Amino acid sequence: MSLHVSDEIKLSHLPLEIRNYKKYSRTGMIDQIDKKEDLISLEKLEKQYIHEVLQYTDNNKTKAAKILGIHTTSLFRKIKSWEK
Repeated sequence: MSLHVSDEIKLSHLPLEIRNYKKYSRTGMIDQIDKKEDLISLEKLEKQYIHEVLQYTDNNKTKAAKILGIHTTSLFRKIKSWEK
């Protein structure tokens, strides 16, 4: 490895293993989506996730709220808001 004296570090100055390193070490959720048009709102994502947690807990809202890290009252409020 050679040293390069300059005010700017360019990609070509870095070792090959660093140049070839992916931008993120973990695959993000967006990277797993085939088409970016399939992205959904945070509200819809939250609703889907809550439904999955409710299925996981056999619709036990107390357990689901604990997993979600919210108060049971908040969970009931969210569910009720979806009925509108």
